[in-house]
Amino acid sequence: MLRKKLQDYLETHHNIGITWGTTLLDIVNHLHGVERPDLNFVQLVGMPINASIRKNPLVQRLAEKFDANFVSLPLPLYAKNKDFVQKSQAEPFYQLAKEYYQNLDLVISGIGTPEALEDDRFLNKRYKSALFDNFYQQIDGFIFGRPYDFHGQIFQETVDHICGINEQDLRQVPIRLVVEKTALNLKPLPVL
Repeated sequence: MLRKKLQDYLETHHNIGITWGTTLLDIVNHLHGVERPDLNFVQLVGMPINASIRKNPLVQRLAEKFDANFVSLPLPLYAKNKDFVQKSQAEPFYQLAKEYYQNLDLVISGIGTPEALEDDRFLNKRYKSALFDNFYQQIDGFIFGRPYDFHGQIFQETVDHICGINEQDLRQVPIRLVVEKTALNLKPLPVL
């Protein structure tokens, strides 16, 4: 049912933002492409360092599947230096993404787990203590790169360290689809 609904969205909307992750990769691999040269896929957040195992960003895979266009975001997911995030937003590639961020019809994200942070040796070794140490034990998941607790509250301490779409642009998107692998989710998700 989810795949059909997503397929319908992809066949009727024009500007679609997407994150990345194994859940979304599984979904992308099972979608049926139709020719949509008027469709644009936009990467919402930077990539984790270990993303090279996936060959191409999901926005590129989707674009190829639908004969559509894509805008990637060649940045890391997190930056320890907030100035790096701000300065990268002045670059033309980010400005292009930002134009799309302000005109998205739909965004799609998976839910990251704290275990995924542990499994990513680079992020775990170089970013965990710098960005998450004060509240790591309270993190219940990640959505659009943002860590949240069991009650669905975003840890605001990391927001300025995320390379990608800001909360204001995210909130204006009419349809925000979040996909979780497990069938039962008893925890509240952040309201974005």
